[in-house]
Amino acid sequence: MKKAQIQSGESITVVIIVMILIIIGLVYLSNFRTTQTQSLLEDESDLDILSTSLRISNMEEFTCTSEVATIGYKCFDYFKVKAFKNLQDDPYYIRRMGNVNLTLIIYDDLNTTLQINESINFFDNLQENRRIERTFYPINVYHPVDKKTYFAILEVSVQ
Repeated sequence: MKKAQIQSGESITVVIIVMILIIIGLVYLSNFRTTQTQSLLEDESDLDILSTSLRISNMEEFTCTSEVATIGYKCFDYFKVKAFKNLQDDPYYIRRMGNVNLTLIIYDDLNTTLQINESINFFDNLQENRRIERTFYPINVYHPVDKKTYFAILEVSVQ
């Protein structure tokens, strides 16, 4: 009788050890998948902000006239950007752009140091209390009255 009890105790111990190993394996697999999912979400977020930046920089609503635009360089028209501030509440642009904040930081001449000449926040459709990803995109801004082209940074913030 004692031998049978020892054998059943050994069997129960083996079952418990196997269960513990299975639980440890499941926890490890769960952590691995969580890390992998977070990495995929970050990659998707990076692609989303890049595609949004490219879509906005190619919008006809902002681009310079054909005689001013230099091949290979993106160019925004100063007055088109200023006028676009009035269209922030237009449902068409809210749908087209999504949850994005656009700020154009225009610099003075590049002779010595970069001095901020003007900062224009021309579209703001961000929701509160959500994570924001930012990217900065160099761009030319043409001022048709002065007939000058300025260096600018387009700040694109996406949720």
